[in-house]
Parts: sequence; structure tokens; C-alpha cells
Amino acid sequence: MTQLARLSIEHCRILSQVTIDPSPRMNLLVGGNGSGKSAVLEGIHLLSYGRSFRSRSYKPLIQHQADWIRVVAKVKTVESEVSLGIERERSGKLTMRYNGDDVARLSEFATHLPTIAITPDSIGLLHEGPKVRRAFMDWGVFYSQQALNDVWQRLNRLLKQRNSALKNKAPYRELASWDQEYAQLAGQLSYLRSQYIQKLLEYAQPLLTQFLGQVVALDVLYYPGWRDDVGLLEQLEQHYARDLLLGYTTVGPHKADIKFRCEQGVVQEVLSRGQQKLLVYALKLAQGAYISEDKGRRAIYLVDDLPSELDQQSMRHVWQALIASESQVWLTSSSGILLDFPAEVATRQFSVTQGQVTLVTE
Repeated sequence: MTQLARLSIEHCRILSQVTIDPSPRMNLLVGGNGSGKSAVLEGIHLLSYGRSFRSRSYKPLIQHQADWIRVVAKVKTVESEVSLGIERERSGKLTMRYNGDDVARLSEFATHLPTIAITPDSIGLLHEGPKVRRAFMDWGVFYSQQALNDVWQRLNRLLKQRNSALKNKAPYRELASWDQEYAQLAGQLSYLRSQYIQKLLEYAQPLLTQFLGQVVALDVLYYPGWRDDVGLLEQLEQHYARDLLLGYTTVGPHKADIKFRCEQGVVQEVLSRGQQKLLVYALKLAQGAYISEDKGRRAIYLVDDLPSELDQQSMRHVWQALIASESQVWLTSSSGILLDFPAEVATRQFSVTQGQVTLVTE
């Protein structure tokens, strides 16, 4: 269990200062366009990962004419209640605190509050470049294998060193010692990515069947970032001449990708846009279900504009799955409660108007 017990946001887009005492389960934020309801979700995401789910940069979040943004929360877990806080300044300064103590690394800070954003843009998982799909895989690997964090950092350091050497036209003998370690670490990461994505399918398949109302056998083709018939170490040497010309490394886990298929072919070609959105929602919900069962932790779902491109029946299926997850859910809407809430599910509805958040019902 991971849930926000109190949330305070300052200088986030239109939100000057708001404090929310949410439900441990369902929280509905209702307001018109530009009211600030999505900014609440962005504030929570900032507290998790140091940025918005809309952009890699945090700076667009900072309110106009403000110099900083701050989000503070009380977070309940199975074991205890802790305080988390993050502040980001336009100058680039980042301050993170866990129970009042400074946290130096964002990767360490992110372990405390797993959140999953589901938005109209989530369909980019299927249509955008490989970087989006690598981030999707690595979210799951991060929360299921947190000890692997060191592997990521070492890989990134080696890749930067290698690329710098390539730009400086270094002979291959200078890269060879790095390549040994790089290939070994890449193999570890690739194995865990592959295992994670196959395990995720076991959770996603029943959700997809529920959402689509029919059995669609889903499969995932995993590409590690290099040919699987030749070892990475050998390929690094084989590609040296080309890498030297380009000035960067062209094979490795930083080039990994996944492709989703069903019986009829690639999902982007055989499923409608609405069905593709349901597939992505099933995959996102499966991520939460996986860490809940594997690690005993429930992610918080941030659902922005659920009705977008979904009919009423499809929306109901997704909503039922969110309820069944027993996770804390934050949902934005411009039209109030769209579906009936089971009486036993603790629910709070908030009105959001011009950056002010007011409790309406509970």
C-alpha cells in the first residue's frame, strides 16, 4: 500500500497554494479547461519523479512570475507514515527531503512513491520512438529490481566515456577495457527487461480481454539493442568504424525496443485507435498489478481525462479495473462523476476552479 494522506502544492501552473486531504481510494477532480485539475496530477508526479508526465522538463510547471515549485506530502505505507518533499527552482537547484532528511539522488527519492500516469498521450507508448518504450520497461525493472540501480548508473557512465572517446577519435584499444564491463552490465539489464516484459503480459492479457470484450492474444517482440545471434562485445568491435565516424555508440541497451503484436499483426495496424488506448491502459494497469503482487506495493494511479476517445462501456471496464486494483486513484474530469462508485469504496470529489481546490463530497 502506498497512498497520499495529505498533499500540499505551491506555485504549480495555476495553483498558487493548495492543500488536499484525499481519500485513500478514489479522488475525483472536477473542473473546466485550465482550472488546475491536471496540475494537481502533475504536482504528484513531480513528487514522484522530479518532473511532469507531460514533459521531461520541470520548468513549465513553475507558476508564472514564481521562482520555484514545491510539493510536500504525507505518505502512508503498510509499515508507517512518512513525509516527502521536493522543491525545484528555475535556477536548476533541486531539494528533496524524506522525513526531513535531505536526499541527494533523484533515483533514490523516486523509490518512495511509485505513480503511474494514464493520459490521452499514453498512446504514445505505441506510436512514439523507442525511448518511450524503454522508459516503460525500465519503470517496471526499477521498482521490481531496485538493486539494479547501480547497474544503470555504471552503464550510463561507461556509455558517456565511450562516446567521448569516439568523438576524440580514440583507437579501439582504448575502448576495449570499457567494452568488457559494458557488455557484461548490458547483458544483466537486457535479461531483466526481457523477463519483466514477459511477466507483464501475464497481467495485461486478462485486462485486455476484459476491456475489448474478446480474446486478443497479445505478444511482445523484444529487441535488446543488438543482434541476438552475435554477442554485444563482438558487435561493439565490429561497429567501431561506423561509431567512430558518427561519434557515438550505435549498439547497446540504449537502443532497445519492444513491439506489440496480436494474431493479425502489429497492433498499430490492426486495432482501432480506441482499442489501442485500451491496450495501453491494460499495460499500465498491469504494471501496477505486477509490483503489487511481486513487491507488496501499490502504485498510485494518476488518470487524466479518462473519457477521451472511450465509449461508456469501455470507460466502465477501465474504471472497474482501477477499483479492483485497490490502489489510490486520482482522476480528472470536466463533467463530474461519470460512473457509479460502489458504496464500499471511499470516494472524495473535489471542485477545481481557477486554481482553488474545494472538497464537494465524501
